[in-house]
Amino acid sequence: MVKAQMNTDSNGNQILYVEWDKDIVPNHRVIKLMFDVKRDEVLRPELKEDDKEELTAEIKKYLEPSKNLPLNDQVKNKAKEVTEGKTTDLERQEPSMTGLLPI
Repeated sequence: MVKAQMNTDSNGNQILYVEWDKDIVPNHRVIKLMFDVKRDEVLRPELKEDDKEELTAEIKKYLEPSKNLPLNDQVKNKAKEVTEGKTTDLERQEPSMTGLLPI
């Protein structure tokens, strides 16, 4: 028997939880999940090229670590590596927005 449940966290992220009975052979434990993704562009005119300007509390909350996005040494070291020599927020965010931030 297989139990599956789709949960939604406080940020609106959906998480699939699946539990198989012990008697199901591991190579028969297959999940097929299909979904459509809608991505909205969010423009933030308050983000400026000025490093001295303080970010708002609304923006800072998205920079905090979470259960699904930990902030550990591996993440910190990779972030330092890909942002080396970059001086503005716009330059520093570019590797993550283009998918060039493999961990």
